[in-house]
Order: sequence, then structure tokens, then C-alpha cells
Amino acid sequence: MISRISLTIEKELLGKVDALVDGEELKNRSQTISYLLRTALKGMVVGKALVLAGKNKFLLERVLAWLKKNGIAQVVIAAGKGSGLSEKYGDGAKHGMEIEYSFDENKGTAAALKKTEEKFKEPFLLCYSDVFCEELSVKDLLAFHNSQKGDCTLVLTWSKQPSKYGVAKLSGAKITDFEEKPSSAEGFLINAGVALCNPGVFKFLGGASFEKNALPAMAGHGSLSGYVYYGKWMH
Repeated sequence: MISRISLTIEKELLGKVDALVDGEELKNRSQTISYLLRTALKGMVVGKALVLAGKNKFLLERVLAWLKKNGIAQVVIAAGKGSGLSEKYGDGAKHGMEIEYSFDENKGTAAALKKTEEKFKEPFLLCYSDVFCEELSVKDLLAFHNSQKGDCTLVLTWSKQPSKYGVAKLSGAKITDFEEKPSSAEGFLINAGVALCNPGVFKFLGGASFEKNALPAMAGHGSLSGYVYYGKWMH
């Protein structure tokens, strides 16, 4: 979606913009300004999110509202065929968003994510339709993610019960492994269902499950960080 705006800009600065117009990759002034803004904002904002919508979608509307509140207006919803979501949410205009859909054949979360690869060329937020981190700040998460060297930052939350996907083991900020049968403890750090991903995550999607295959693979390569979230969590 492109919007027309009016700008007041210094003549000297405008001359530098025009000097970048080459008629090929940058065909005109508007395209050049868009390119410069996109480059300057890279790493400062998250503009797009992928929502994995499985069988449980009871929190989806709240998740979309939370994304919009955090400045994310472009969303891809990955869902099974016949989910009815495209009929319910349409192109997202009624919600003040741009919504696209990626329909999969229920082959697992990794396959659903892999199918959207061409839609994500910059860092993006990954979340689920059945979990909700109401107080999570995407801005703070991005700042933490940028301070780490890795392809993915997984949001972790405390739980009295270990997750079916295992309990995260940390060394500093790096997740080194997921323990399936942890020893008894007062609380466990588990996957909160939100992650900030670089496009590099797609190379780890060889298995069926993002949670059981891709995340442990990234942990083994030192490419997975953990961001501990202490706020309200619904699932």
C-alpha cells in the first residue's frame, strides 16, 4: 500500500536525493526517498508479523490488536485450508492493517513457516493465535534482539509446569538446549509463543516442527537467544 504525502525538505538535501536516482534500481525521487527511509529504519522497527493460526484461534483478535498497538500493520496469517479466517478478517482494512494469508496442508509449524519465506526479507515477529503476551513491548524485544548475534530471539516466560516442548536452558542470554524432562523446580522457563526472527531462520526449517526441530537446531548453532518476559501471559 502506497500513500501520497507532502514533504518540506532542504534544497541541498533534495539535491543529494536526486543524485541517487539512476533510472534503473532507483527510477525516481519517490522510490529513492522510500529506499533511504527503509534503509535508515532497518533494525529500528519491526514492520511485519507472521501469525501461526492452528486449531485454537480464540485469542487471534486480541493478538492482532496487540500487534497494531506495537506498530505492526502488516500481518501474514498462516492457517489451514477452510479455516474461514480470510472470510472473517478479509484484507485487514477494518482492523487498520494489511492482512495476507498463507494456507498450508497441516504439515506442521515449520512447513507453514517455510511456505511464507518469500514474504519476509527483513526481521519479523512470529507469534501464535492461541497465546498472548499482553504486556510485551516489541520495541524492547527488538532492542534486545539487536544486541545479540543470532537468527532468532525467543520470548520465554515462567511457568509452574514444564512445556511439552521442553524447558529452556540458558547460558547468559543464549539458549543452549531444551530439556524435555527437567528436574523438579519451583518454576520453569518455557517458550511463550513469540519470537523475533531474522530471515536466517528459514535455513533451519528442515523438520516438521518449528518448536521441536528448528528451535533446538538454532540453539545448537548458537543462533538462539532467550528474552525473559515477566508480564501477563495467556494460553
